[in-house]
Order: sequence, then structure tokens, then C-alpha cells
Amino acid sequence: AILISSLLRSDEARALFLSCLSLFFTLTKTIKKMIIPVRCFTCGKVIANKWETYLSLLQADFSEGDALDELGLKRYCCRRMMLTHVDLIEKLLNYNTEASEVVEG
Repeated sequence: AILISSLLRSDEARALFLSCLSLFFTLTKTIKKMIIPVRCFTCGKVIANKWETYLSLLQADFSEGDALDELGLKRYCCRRMMLTHVDLIEKLLNYNTEASEVVEG
């Protein structure tokens, strides 16, 4: 936070930062990507490619344990990553106040 605030002291740098932030949020809304951990924090196994399948299995009335077994997630660290992930990207995008304050000069 200190580094960013020291870099954003000039108006040009602040405007550039805000326009980049606005572009990021616009692209995120357009592409509808989610912030999912790519790898398990403990063992490093790739788990991001299993998220959509996990959600579809839950929609098909699989229990959480059965869905994780179906995906081949046997380690409890990987299972924890899927069970405890909270998808907040849509809620975070609602609070993007900087994008509306960008002034072109």
C-alpha cells in the first residue's frame, strides 16, 4: 500500500492507474471470469480446471464428497480448497468506485 501510494502522487500516474483498474474491471465483467485458486496452497496440484465441473456436479444433486471423489480430489488439502472457496468476484465488482471517477485530461 505504501509503494502504490508513493507511485501515485502525480496526477498522470493516478489517472493511468485508475484507467488500468477500470479496464481490468470492465474485462472481468465482460469475460465473466472468477477468482479461483489455480493450485492447491498446500500440495500445488492444479485445481482451477475442476471448479466448473464441481459446480455442475453440485447442481446435479451430487453431495460435496461425491463430487470431489468424482473429480479425483483425494487429498484433504485439495478438498479443502474446493469446499472453502467463496466466489466473491461479482460482489467485488459492485464496489468499483474508482472506475467512474477517471477523468481524461
